Amino acid sequence: MEDDPPRSRRARAAAEAALVRVVHHYGARPEFVVLGGLVPELLCTRSGYQHAGTTDIDVQVDLEIACGTVNAVRLEQALQNAEFEPAGRIWRWKAEGFEHTVVKFELLADQNDVPANVDIHFDGCTALGAANLRGTGFAARNIIVTTLRSKIGGDLRTVEVNVTGLAGFLLAKAAAARSRRKPKDWYDIAFVLLHNDAGGPAHAAAAVLEAFHAELTGAPRTAFDDLAANFRSPTDQAQPPTLRRCWSTIRSCPKRRFELTQSWQSTSSIRCCFHQCEPDRRNCATCCRTANSAASIVRSTRQPSRESCSTGGSATISSSARPGPAGAPRSSTGWRTISAPSSPI
Repeated sequence: MEDDPPRSRRARAAAEAALVRVVHHYGARPEFVVLGGLVPELLCTRSGYQHAGTTDIDVQVDLEIACGTVNAVRLEQALQNAEFEPAGRIWRWKAEGFEHTVVKFELLADQNDVPANVDIHFDGCTALGAANLRGTGFAARNIIVTTLRSKIGGDLRTVEVNVTGLAGFLLAKAAAARSRRKPKDWYDIAFVLLHNDAGGPAHAAAAVLEAFHAELTGAPRTAFDDLAANFRSPTDQAQPPTLRRCWSTIRSCPKRRFELTQSWQSTSSIRCCFHQCEPDRRNCATCCRTANSAASIVRSTRQPSRESCSTGGSATISSSARPGPAGAPRSSTGWRTISAPSSPI
C-alpha cells in the first residue's frame, strides 16, 4: 500500500478542481457519491476553522453500478477526458493538478453479493473498476446535492455532484477508521463531529439515528464501539499525545436521549493535531469534546424493535432510490468480479 502524501489546502483545491473537470466531461450530474477528505469542508460550511485538506477524490459507485454498462463507460471516458490515467489498480486513477499536485481518483463499492476487499471490473471499460469495501455503501444512501465551481481552460464551470450527507459520512468513515487505522480518518471524524452545519455532535448523533437507526447492529455497531474506545483517553491511538486528561460519562435514557458529563484539562500553547490550531487560538480541550461526541453516537443508541422503525421522509436520504444489482445478470449491470484481493485505500 502506498503512503499518502501530506494533506494541504492547495492539494484540496486541486482535488476539487479535478472533480469539477470529471463531472463536466461526464456531461450531467453523475450517479457516484463523493465521500472521503473532500466532504468535511462541504458538511461544515459555517465553521470558522479550515479542514486540513485532502489529496484525493473518493467516490462511492453503487448507484453507477445499478445503472449498468452505459454509465461505467461514460465515467471512464470522463476520467480520460479530464486527463486521468490508471495508476496500478482499476479503482485508482491519477492526474496532475495545478502547481504539479498529483490528484488521485478512487472508486469504491459495497456490493453485498461480492466478497469484501476484491476488485470489481466494469464491463465495457478498458481499465475501470472499483474496490469492494464494506461500509462505504452508507455514503450512497444519504445524499445531498452540492454545486461546485472551477475554471476549465480559462472558463468558469459550474457542476452539480452528489455528496454523502452527515450520517452517511460518519458511518462510512467509522468503518474506514476501524479497517485501516489511519490518523486521517480519526481527524475527519473529529472535525465533522465538532463543526458540522447541523449544529455539533449531538445533532450528528441524531442524524445517524434518524437515517440508519434500524441498522446500527453488527459491523456498524462494532465500528462505533471501536471509535468510542479510541477516543476514550489521551493515551488511545485516536487522541493527540499532548492531551493530559480526558474522560466522559454517558448515560442513556429509554428514549435514546443521552446526557453527557465532561471533564478535561488541556495544555497551553500547543498545536492541536485534530484542529491544527495555532497557539492562543484554541487548544486540545476541543478534542476532548470530540472524544465525548464520538462515544455519544454509539452509547446513546438503543436498537428499536422492527415494528417501531419508521422509514423516514427526509429528502436527503435516498435509500429507496438505490436499486441494487443483486440477482441481475452481470452483463446487464455492467460489472464483474476479479478474484484477486484489492488493497484498501
